[in-house]
Amino acid sequence: MGKTIFSVFMLALILTSGILANVYINKTFDALDFKLDEIKVCLDEKDLQGAKQKTSDLNGWWDTKKHGLEFITYSQDLRLISSSIGETLGSLKNGDDNNAMSKVVSLLVISKTTRDMLTITIENIF
Repeated sequence: MGKTIFSVFMLALILTSGILANVYINKTFDALDFKLDEIKVCLDEKDLQGAKQKTSDLNGWWDTKKHGLEFITYSQDLRLISSSIGETLGSLKNGDDNNAMSKVVSLLVISKTTRDMLTITIENIF
């Protein structure tokens, strides 16, 4: 009886951990996509100062979130996102809005593929 209760408890703990990790990953990538869309709008409107400020803010925000994500999962793409944000910021500091826009679009794609890889979905199971 004790082993059964312990097994059920462990199963519940594992399932809860997986669900909470999935929620955290989805919320983080939802926020990342929102912030990237804001930068994209600034670039569309040729607001380089606004884009530079938002990218700088994103850089600090992502460093914090990346550490949280690395605590629960691992992916090289998390570091790729960091370096791509840095490249975007460098392009904006040099006034190269075309390159910055291409980096933001790439970041949106990387964000989607990384989220799809890290979250638990039926496609990932089978």
